Amino acid sequence: MSFQAYLYNIQAKTGKSPEDFRRLATDKGFAVGGKLKPGGKSRRRGGLAHGRFWPRTWPRDGDRGAPQREEGRWLAVTMSRSTLKKAGLIIVFLWFAIGGIAHFAATRLEMSIVPPYIPWPHAAVVVSGVFELLGAAGLVWSATRRSAGWGLFALTIAVTPANVYMLQRPDHFGIPVWVLIARLFLQVGLLALILWSTRPDPARA
Repeated sequence: MSFQAYLYNIQAKTGKSPEDFRRLATDKGFAVGGKLKPGGKSRRRGGLAHGRFWPRTWPRDGDRGAPQREEGRWLAVTMSRSTLKKAGLIIVFLWFAIGGIAHFAATRLEMSIVPPYIPWPHAAVVVSGVFELLGAAGLVWSATRRSAGWGLFALTIAVTPANVYMLQRPDHFGIPVWVLIARLFLQVGLLALILWSTRPDPARA
């Protein structure tokens, strides 16, 4: 519950606004000059209902108040989520930047995993390498990050036949079958990471 909603809830149930409680506190000597006296949290029946409203409606000396504490908690969660998203974004960037370079540094190796039914394997490797590098570059700028994310998502799906082909013919590549199966699951995780790390953060209402 937000701080303002908390105040509305109190007013709806008691018929008293925060200003009413402030005047009541001053009249009863619990507050002076707009500040709650030390030890002024009422424990008597009636009036302020055992002082249960104090932490939200009347900040103590040196206390920033409930709205600030709520804001602090929200900022902590946001910063933690932002840090994780940045880490995910770095992983996606490195994955495609290194992969794109490999398409040109090890072209013959990349061509060997292109399924036979795909024509012009050399062109397929070069074009996909260019798109991987462009997508990685697009992640750097926030203005192009979301579009780059969708592009890399589509590209990852487009190259999946190469991974399936390797799984169908593991004897051609000398790679254990379990590694190839794990790679397919890793690719599903990569797709999710691309969408999550490139998704813009929603503005707080």
